[in-house]
Amino acid sequence: MQFIHYIRIIILKLNFMKTKFLLPNKFIKVGFILLGLSILLMLFTGIFGDIKLLTKFPVFYIYNSGVFPAISDAQNHLMGFMYDDIHYELIVTLFVLGCVFIGFSRLKSEDEYTVNLRLESLLWAMYVNFAIFLFSVLFIYGLFFLEIQLYCLLAFLAIFNLRFYYMLYQSKKSSRNEK
Repeated sequence: MQFIHYIRIIILKLNFMKTKFLLPNKFIKVGFILLGLSILLMLFTGIFGDIKLLTKFPVFYIYNSGVFPAISDAQNHLMGFMYDDIHYELIVTLFVLGCVFIGFSRLKSEDEYTVNLRLESLLWAMYVNFAIFLFSVLFIYGLFFLEIQLYCLLAFLAIFNLRFYYMLYQSKKSSRNEK
């Protein structure tokens, strides 16, 4: 516990998360729009199935191993064009950009308290994410294990944002109650 306290002090003294490393405040709104779009697309895909516009979309690839690399019929695995269903790529890209914009944009009143809260939320998200990862390593097998790893990558940003904004809400709520 003492070690974490020393790291926190060092980071605050170095101004690690001062505003020069954060995105401008207007990115929060853009982030919520992108996150909302990704959730709507995910729900739409879950309810109605694949979006026909995105099923045969030409994409550029750097490496293509095929579905099963041992029996792949792809002649050239390095760099080329192919037709692919891109709705999953679109959903994940919108989700990641939305979470990054929301989580790493400057607040209107950025001070040492919010910097500390951001740092604690990042640390907390890392602990939870690695707990999920270790649980899946020990108890989940097969292809579902790889799916869990993808969710772990995405969950880190979501857990960080949820924790940070929840703690920010709690602090504003308690300060209002004191007045």
